[in-house]
Amino acid sequence: MSHKFALRSTLGATLLIGSAGAAYPWPAWIKTGILKAAGITYYYGASYETLYSFNPADESSGEGLHPLAGLTPTPDGILLGTTSSPASAYALIPPSGGSTTWTEAAVAQLATGTSTPLTVISPTQVLGTEPSATGYGDIFELTIAGTKITKTVLFAFPGSAGGNTPSSGVTVSSTGEIYGTATGGANGGGIVYSVALNRKGFLQESVLASFTPGAIGGSAPSGELILSKNEKVLYGTTTAGGASGNGTVFRVSTKGGETLLYSFGGGTDGASPGGLVTADGKTFYGATSLGGNGQGTVFSITKSGKYQLLYSFANTADGHTPNPQLVLDPSGAIYGTAQGGGYGQGTAWVLAPPIHKKAAWHLEVMYDFGGVANDGAQPSGPLILDTQGNVYGVTTNGGAYGGGTAYKITP
Repeated sequence: MSHKFALRSTLGATLLIGSAGAAYPWPAWIKTGILKAAGITYYYGASYETLYSFNPADESSGEGLHPLAGLTPTPDGILLGTTSSPASAYALIPPSGGSTTWTEAAVAQLATGTSTPLTVISPTQVLGTEPSATGYGDIFELTIAGTKITKTVLFAFPGSAGGNTPSSGVTVSSTGEIYGTATGGANGGGIVYSVALNRKGFLQESVLASFTPGAIGGSAPSGELILSKNEKVLYGTTTAGGASGNGTVFRVSTKGGETLLYSFGGGTDGASPGGLVTADGKTFYGATSLGGNGQGTVFSITKSGKYQLLYSFANTADGHTPNPQLVLDPSGAIYGTAQGGGYGQGTAWVLAPPIHKKAAWHLEVMYDFGGVANDGAQPSGPLILDTQGNVYGVTTNGGAYGGGTAYKITP
């Protein structure tokens, strides 16, 4: 059985892997709609399926519990992820030969506390970061050969001014430079780094920006960086610092040097952002865990720093504290997860763009966790989409054994 997923490009948008012309615009989720004065009333009929429940009985063979960082699809349909107990990378292998059962295989041990998403570079190469496996953390590679996956440490962070405890997944340029964020640095507020081969063929780090705690320029960078189309500029967020201490959006030249684009005020605009996604390199989308109605927001911001509030969570059926990693579909709809919801165990949602100038962005809860037995609890990490419009993700807890789940939501 072939499973084709959408992989993120260096711009953080979606790159379709599958049939020519395949797409999954957000109207595919709409079963019917009635136009009313200033908007649309939507009716959804999504179905939920637990693909895999993480089982304590499998821990002895190295298969962990409590997945953290979402799922990363490989072009051949294997889903990669990480667990926290023990900290490990795993592969979920799709059904084959008439079976309907997904199976899990342990891939590699990871350092305790690893929670950043994995990044697919090619059909045979996946990169990730660990907080302290070799003293100050590292960048590692997973090499894929069929269902056999091996781990190799590529670069160990030096600590001090060179940073430690990498705090995001990585972004890779067309020529192989690796970009990301880490804690520490010369000023103690985190860094943006570049790792590339030097003339002798060894990976060498350059610090492109060093943040200072409490500074107007921001501190504690988080989330994956977005590389511009010309690969000269990186865009990212900090969870702290800025004019009001509530985080920032910034850009950094790949040659070094930071520019502040926006400081969050902590009120209706939100506070503590956690990363960005974009489809065109001109407008970026992100989520804050605080602010808005006090429960977090979804926002957009242009590369020149023009901010727009798209949605404020109300801590009702929609949930609260949205997870920071978002994903876009080709129509511009935004997919994500949050905590809370109608049953208090989290939600998976889609935020659809306005369909006419008088309408607002419209959020629909695709699934409210905790409504049925064994469906999982506390969704985490980014969602992924396949070319038929199905949505996949993980929950940290719940499921048949309480160790978390991998799930699929079908429109």
